[in-house]
Amino acid sequence: MTGRGVRAWVAGLLVLGAPCFAAEVTASDEPKRLRGFDLDLTFTEASGLTTATDAYENVLSVTFDPKFALGKRFFAESWAEPLILTANFDLNGELSGNDPIYRSSGYPSPQRIRDSPEQVLFTQATQNGAGTPTNGIDGAFRRSVVSDLRLAAAHDKVLAVPKIGVQMAAGARLVLPTSSASQAASLWAAPSLGLGLHREFGRLDLRWEVRGTKYLFARTVPSPAGSGGKVVVGGLEVDPYRPASTGTPNPSLALANVLSASAELPWHLTLGAEYALVNTWTYPLTNCQVPDQPTVDVCRDDAALGTVQSVG
Repeated sequence: MTGRGVRAWVAGLLVLGAPCFAAEVTASDEPKRLRGFDLDLTFTEASGLTTATDAYENVLSVTFDPKFALGKRFFAESWAEPLILTANFDLNGELSGNDPIYRSSGYPSPQRIRDSPEQVLFTQATQNGAGTPTNGIDGAFRRSVVSDLRLAAAHDKVLAVPKIGVQMAAGARLVLPTSSASQAASLWAAPSLGLGLHREFGRLDLRWEVRGTKYLFARTVPSPAGSGGKVVVGGLEVDPYRPASTGTPNPSLALANVLSASAELPWHLTLGAEYALVNTWTYPLTNCQVPDQPTVDVCRDDAALGTVQSVG
């Protein structure tokens, strides 16, 4: 760890994608003895509603940000001096809430099809066997969740716009599937390219970035998570229905627009706000035909049939 020390953040998560605000505490000296290497640790406590209906969570996260100032180390006093290489991943733990992602295999997976006849019996058998009420939450089942690994190269001053003091930034990023969610969805990698503009007004820094991402998956539609094997229901062994697909296509492309502002405060504090708008396009569904029904196309008729999806 360098002279910059540990960065401590206190962040608030607001509902429906509203901007998040954070306070940052850092030391004042730049790294001097690690030959361009640096490490930041960020502690975040977030509380609020998630995207699911009536889903509440309070989560403590630790973010690891190792960095290498490639430009300063090898290209000092040149155009390439701002070039920096970074890695980033999060370790998240639920303090309270009802998000199934923090539950072990003893908790029923929300990805299983809920309207199958075996689903209710399977859920009841699993939870009753564990001594927990059906659909209940037991703290003993909680687990830590690791995010995907993000590798990036960024240049903060690629080009200066004359007269108005605006700097253009550019960067490339590669996301690798180290999280269990991405591995279950069959993600291989997610490369992306970004461009942005930023300008400083004294201690206030304003930024805008647009980033395009391509997702590479092994499957068009991920398979549901499940423990496998038979379960005991009423003294009998039952093999629950396990579909080959979740019915929801994986993302293919994404375009993100991010607006952010940060201000330096006394006592080495920084106050920041960020708003992001992300548009996602999914992979086209395949294998839309039904055996022995040559005129049926479930992809084409999806709007009329409701939630029917391809098993792709």
